[in-house]
Amino acid sequence: MFFLFLWIYAGLQNEVDIQLRGLESYTGFKMKQANTIAAFSRNGRLTVAVGDLHDSFEIIGPDDAVWFLGVWSQYVQNEEIEIDVQHRGFAIYEMVSANRIKQLALESPAEVTVIRPEDQQEKTTQLTTDLLKENAQIHLQKTNLGGGSPIIRGMSGNRVLYLVDGFRINNGTYRLGLNQYLNSVPAEAIGQIEVLGGPSGVQYGSDGLGGTIQLLTADLFQERENGIGFEQYVSTSDGTHIETALFNWNSASFSALGHLKHNSFSNLMAGSPVNEQIPTGYDQLDGSLNLGFKLGPTETLFMTNLMSSAEDIPRTDRIWSGKDLLWTYSPQDFRLHGIRFKSDRPHFMWDAFELGTAWMSQEEGRNRISAKKPDIIRQSYNTVDTTQVNATFNKFISRHQLIYGFDYAHDTVDSWASKENKTTGETTPDQPKFPDDSRYTQYGAFLIDNWNLSGKVTLRAGLRYAKVRHSGTLTDPLGLTRLENDNLSPVLSFSYKTGKHFLSVSATQGFRAPNLEDALSAGFSNKGFDAPNPFLQPETVWNGDLTYRYRSAKVLFQSTLYTAMYDNLIERVPSTWQGDPQYQGEDVFMMDNVGRAEVWGAGLSLLYKLPLGWTLDADLALTRGTQTEKDEPMTRIPPLRGHLQLRWDCQPCRFAVDVDFAGHQNRLSPDDLNDTRIPATGTPGYAAVHLRSFWQMTPQLKLNASVENLGDKLYKQHGSGIYEPGRRFVLQLSYRSR
Repeated sequence: MFFLFLWIYAGLQNEVDIQLRGLESYTGFKMKQANTIAAFSRNGRLTVAVGDLHDSFEIIGPDDAVWFLGVWSQYVQNEEIEIDVQHRGFAIYEMVSANRIKQLALESPAEVTVIRPEDQQEKTTQLTTDLLKENAQIHLQKTNLGGGSPIIRGMSGNRVLYLVDGFRINNGTYRLGLNQYLNSVPAEAIGQIEVLGGPSGVQYGSDGLGGTIQLLTADLFQERENGIGFEQYVSTSDGTHIETALFNWNSASFSALGHLKHNSFSNLMAGSPVNEQIPTGYDQLDGSLNLGFKLGPTETLFMTNLMSSAEDIPRTDRIWSGKDLLWTYSPQDFRLHGIRFKSDRPHFMWDAFELGTAWMSQEEGRNRISAKKPDIIRQSYNTVDTTQVNATFNKFISRHQLIYGFDYAHDTVDSWASKENKTTGETTPDQPKFPDDSRYTQYGAFLIDNWNLSGKVTLRAGLRYAKVRHSGTLTDPLGLTRLENDNLSPVLSFSYKTGKHFLSVSATQGFRAPNLEDALSAGFSNKGFDAPNPFLQPETVWNGDLTYRYRSAKVLFQSTLYTAMYDNLIERVPSTWQGDPQYQGEDVFMMDNVGRAEVWGAGLSLLYKLPLGWTLDADLALTRGTQTEKDEPMTRIPPLRGHLQLRWDCQPCRFAVDVDFAGHQNRLSPDDLNDTRIPATGTPGYAAVHLRSFWQMTPQLKLNASVENLGDKLYKQHGSGIYEPGRRFVLQLSYRSR
């Protein structure tokens, strides 16, 4: 009733006074919002009309460069806005949507990392996970070359939520363990990645316990010249080559952006004495076609189309351990078709809204020959079709910004399996991984209130109700099983900003309902054979964050301390299948709610603009996790990790020296000690140096040249099944027509 009262009686201010600070003269400074530009006076004052409060604005300097990017909703109405421009530095006022609203990254109450490919022009990217791997807060475990499972705050697999333009990529078959699905999203289509640390139960519902990774496709109406392009990538050490064709077309009311890419990955070469890692190579094809239509001054329609297809991706660690003679994922196919409608036309119930619907398909095949039964080839095949609908509404009421909406996603699963006797040629049905009639549905509604108490203090409070249900017919005596779980998740944060400083403290609750993989699947894993358990309960977490940021035109510093208390964690425990503790020679396990755990950690990052075009970029992350009931380390907790980059911009070139480093991780759980991917004494620490550069040779041609792992260091990420590449020379030539 309180919010309804405000909607009825509150009014919004149409004009605001802006005062620039930090310079002696502001001649040539302008403000751009929507399609209008207004000039500041010499003393830096300007009175402008405010349109929709969720819109952004730019302060443009006399050099026609953007000196500041802001959002009207970050400022209190009826008060003069002061903006410190000083002199132009790096782009530190990035927009983020991790909290389902547009806001400045610097003023997000949660820990948010923004990664933009255009800021990494010196870096050559093969897969989507390559964009994340040199960020200390994100630990990338790679079971194989096609893998790359992000571990955020000690959580991995289906405890980390993936999104593309707000659509869920996680489906009901995502594994609790490490998975490769993030690489199904084509890297070439991505314009920005936003990594939200900590649970996102209020924003997105189930799954995001450790964090959320939002992949945003490239801005279709960003100013770029129409034309086509081609890129050729080669690695001298292993012969890997990648060919990419691109095109874009935009006008005032229509835009199209797309690509087609072929990856031919050879067996990866590690440092000496391992050298060639057999088998790791495979081929992948991916593409995108994204369309944008401006239907009017306040309405825009976006269409997202993504696909990828890979064959014969080897599970390298299973071969090296001697457990299997063959294990490949083939096919590994992904398709996403989404439509988003955005409107900025004010209404009694909203000032702006976005509606989205999408259809997604994931096809995965597994081919396996066990070392214990070398004459039997087992094949399994799963297809998951997902239908989604979501909506987000924005409403400004005096000092309140209300964000509310709903989400719905429904999975249908087709699953079959067979086994072939290589000696006799006989093929018979086998135990499928999932019941062939499996269904998985989740839906929920949320409300978040950002209450600007003053020009310096903001209180955020939110709540979501979510429900998850699944069903499937298991073998007798279980038969048809149905499971429903619901949850009420709150979030509360308190933020204080003054001048160049920002401080936030927050408490968040998250949950993860057991999915089909946890409760109904029957299949082989790294430990043995997993049997179903349809009686699981949701995992929950209470998380607290303390975040401090400092920013100026030359410096951006961020530090975060967090602690998370987990309950009902789902873990593998010894079990039986059809009354036997072994199945086809493998030990039997099942998932069960057995764990309580505490995870705490810290993250530091620094971006410092030095004289003469030099920039220092550094970050550091520490995570520690303990199973509190057993007083044992949690599994796959990353060691102390860091990244350091020193780069020099000397248009039309850029040169960078990157150093990745990690400490020795010898704090191992019982599962880690039994994991063939982790040495008995722990994963050794390392420091690897990379030299990277790009040269804009002409307006049409760009050359990237890199020497990666300069010292030919033999190293791997903690828990990974393969080693990182040894010393290699990488060249990429890019052409864009104009």
